[in-house]
Order: sequence, then structure tokens, then C-alpha cells
Amino acid sequence: MEKEISEKICIANTLKGLVNGLSVFSKPSKVALIYAIKKDGSLKVCDPQNLLMGHELIIKDIYLVKEIWKKIPEKFFEESEEFYTEDNLQLSGLISFGGRSKSVFYQMWFTEHHLDMCSIGPTLKLLEQTALLFSLDYANRKLGVSSSGYVWQDFSNLAVHDYLHSELDLKKSNLKIFDILKAILEISKTPEEGAWARGDIVFTDLATKMDYILKFSEDEKPFLHDYKYVRKMLQTVERSDRSLICDGTYIYGISNEEALPNMIKVEFFGDHGFISIGNRKICSFSDGSYYSSNRKANLVDVEEILIERFDDIDDAQRFLSRISVLVHSAERNRHGCSIVIDLNKEPIELSGQIPEKPLDLKDTYMLQFAKSLTRIDGALHIGKDLTLHGFACLLDGKAIKEENRARGARYNSALRFTYGKKNIVVIVVSSDRPVSIIANGKELNSKEIWKPQMEKIVSSVLLEEIL
Repeated sequence: MEKEISEKICIANTLKGLVNGLSVFSKPSKVALIYAIKKDGSLKVCDPQNLLMGHELIIKDIYLVKEIWKKIPEKFFEESEEFYTEDNLQLSGLISFGGRSKSVFYQMWFTEHHLDMCSIGPTLKLLEQTALLFSLDYANRKLGVSSSGYVWQDFSNLAVHDYLHSELDLKKSNLKIFDILKAILEISKTPEEGAWARGDIVFTDLATKMDYILKFSEDEKPFLHDYKYVRKMLQTVERSDRSLICDGTYIYGISNEEALPNMIKVEFFGDHGFISIGNRKICSFSDGSYYSSNRKANLVDVEEILIERFDDIDDAQRFLSRISVLVHSAERNRHGCSIVIDLNKEPIELSGQIPEKPLDLKDTYMLQFAKSLTRIDGALHIGKDLTLHGFACLLDGKAIKEENRARGARYNSALRFTYGKKNIVVIVVSSDRPVSIIANGKELNSKEIWKPQMEKIVSSVLLEEIL
């Protein structure tokens, strides 16, 4: 009994730490664990929010039919402190990572793969550290030592650091990743004449070999940790194809060379920014923290509707790509807008500014022009033929129970307007970036509300019982 209680406490503390870390870096996320303490022990599952629901068949095949968890690496346990990693199981919509150790024979951790992630790399690093901590906590359970419930308070820095470190192979590099990550946040929080940072910095240990438009003399190179001065220097590359080049300690100069796959590229966009390796985005940053989000709306619900209503999937994808341009423009510029997608054969009539001839949004120039029209109060009215039939359109309808007073007039007007209407979808972009997809008086992309259940000791059950 005492052994079972200590096992539950270790799992509960680790789950709580993982949830806390994910809540900082991504958003509130469900987590689950499949594990076996001993080789000849039972395989158990701990899934407090039913994350694994819908994956029962493939989990049964992996664990109960193929029994991969029993397949031991050749050198397993030759050294008592060795930790062997188990790779992502590639389950749809999930990220997983696990390992084996002397104290815990097998463990596999799972969390959600949010569609707006820049990269799953940092999240995999969190799961890796979680597995290591669980092994450590379980080994020390008799001593009452538990660190996993608290270690993730600064996870965003740690996860990004570890992933950059692994991807850049820093055995061949002198870049100090922690120093770079600290500098990025400090620069992003330093205004210059009331404006936030814009422009790019490329970090590379090949700084001496770059081609420069302007190169500083050896004794005049700005020091990276002189954040105020580096913020001033960013003005020289703002809104251009130029970048400041830094070796992690000094700014060497200004170049228009593209970042290579072994270089860290940092893009500042005022109130937010992105970190990439070469041109592969790793994470975003804002408000003094790092996040997994790519800061783009997830329009998968719109995509599903379009695929159903269009005979040709290419036409549906083309329509979605044009709509996405308008939505992401409003997001990026932080102004609200509403877009009415009218999939009727004959567009409905709306009150608003109606052009003499509909604008063809298949034309790139007209699409760019339509981005400006999203700034005007009222909705854009776009037909199935990908033409703009009106802008500054008024949306209204009878009051419905689904209205939410915590949301603005734009959101609730869309709920009323779409209620009872077929073939009508409204995308609402709020000025603070949330994007709602509304049809028939309901928000299609609203998230299930759930509360973390890690404050109490959670229970594990035999895997075969839930399958």
C-alpha cells in the first residue's frame, strides 16, 4: 500500500509540473502517461482528461499486440544511471516522448499537438525532461524528494534552449544560447522613442566570415548585452532585407545575407517576434516570454466546410488561401474585422457598401486592396465565386441564447446573423487576436473548457482494462 501511494504521489507531482510548463509555453493542455515500473510488472495508464480517447486501436496494437514496451535496447542497464529515450509514437494530434531507466522500466508521456505550434521540438524537450524527472523522483521516493512539480516555472526558456542546443550541435559552436535568449527578451522589452523593436538579428559563430554592407571595427563592435544600444542599432535594419550579425557576444555589422540552417534568426515585429533556425520557425516571443504559437489563426473548421461545399478540392484550397490572407492581415495589424463567407449559388443581400461590380479576389492586386477594406467597421461579404460583393456590411438578427456578453458586438452580431442561415460562415477577428468561426449561431472552434485535475492524487489503471 505504501509503495502504491508513493507511486501515485510521484505521478501526480510530475503531471502537475508538466501541465504548468505547457500552460506557460503553449496553452492549457491535456497530458497522459503509459508506464510500467518493472519489466515483469503491469503496464498502466494515467489519463485524467481522456487525452488518449480515440486512439485505443493503435495503442492496443502498439502495446498489447506488438508489445514494443518489452523490447529492451541491447545495452540497457549496463550502466545503472543510463536513461534510454523512446521516440514520438506519431499518433495523430498528439506529441509523445518517453524512456527507460533503472527506476522506471518504461514510460511514455503524451500531450496535445496544438495546430498553431511553430515547432514541436521544444515541447518534445519538455516531455524528455519530464521523463527524466519522473525517473529521478521515483528513485528517490523513500527520501521524500520531489522536484518535478516546481521545476517548470521557467520552462519556456529551458525548452527553447535545449532544442536550439540539440539542433545546432553546439559541440562545434561557441554560441551561448542562454545569453542569447535573455538578450532577445530584453531587447524586445526596450522601447526606442516610444516604439518597440523591429528588424532582424542573425546569431552565428561564423560572423567573421559573413559578407557585410557595413562592418564595425574591432574595437567599436557593440556589446550584445548593451540592450539599449542594440535596440537603437535595430533601426538600421527595420523593414528591410538586412540583418544585424552577432556572434552571441558582439554585433559585427549589417548584412543582407540570408540565414543558413545552422544560424539562429530572430525577427522582431514590435509587440512580438519569432526565433528560427535558418528559415524554420521554432517559437514566438512576446510580453517577456517564449511561446510555441505561430500567432496565426487555425482555420481548419473553415477548410472542412469548404471541402464539403466545393466539388473540386483544389478550388476549396484556393478559396481558403485567399481568405487566410485577409484573416492573418487583420491579426497581424491587430484590428478587428468580420468576413462573411457566402456559399450560396446566389449571394444573399446585405446592407453595406456595395461595389458596382464585385471585386475578383483571385486577382492578387484586388486581394491586397481587400486587406485595406477589413479596417472599415462592418463585414466583408465574399461569395463562393471568390468575389467581394460588399464591405462595411451590417450583421444583425434576433437574440439567441448562445450569445456571450463577455465578447464584443462583432462576435454576438455574427452569432445572431448566422442563426438559421444555411451556407453562411462568418469569421470574426478580434483586435486582441482571437479568431472565431461561426455558423448557424454557434462558434465552431470554441475550446472545451476543462480544469487541471492535478491538485489531487490521480489514479492509474491497467492499460488492458481501458482497451
